[in-house]
Amino acid sequence: MMKHEFNLMRRILKERSGIELNEDKMDLVEAKLRPLLKEFAFPSVAHLTLGLVKPDNERLRSRLVQYFFRDKAPFEYFAETMLPRLMERRAASRRIRIWCAATSTGQEPYSLATRCRCGAAARRLERRDRGYGLLGGRAA
Repeated sequence: MMKHEFNLMRRILKERSGIELNEDKMDLVEAKLRPLLKEFAFPSVAHLTLGLVKPDNERLRSRLVQYFFRDKAPFEYFAETMLPRLMERRAASRRIRIWCAATSTGQEPYSLATRCRCGAAARRLERRDRGYGLLGGRAA
């Protein structure tokens, strides 16, 4: 992985998830990218980098961030099981509010929002003309 490729990944991860990676994490990033290369059929990190800078490749950027989640299973369960049920139960109001308790650094709400931005969850939201947002606050 070239330094400019690593810096692009770092910037995307910082902007979209709050994850900050030091320069000594280049090997970690490269290892985490292997499944993403396979999923999108990119032959190299250079090709992935080119894909990430295309304006119409939101799905790829969202998937990149997901590969850095610590606990993927709960977020997958939320997006694929809980969210559809909530959407059905809240069809009339078209509003779903989620409280993430005990989030010391606030990563969980961002992880939920990011997970809802791609895949089947995003298609369900778009199909029903629903939006979603993230509201954060700090306890006094």
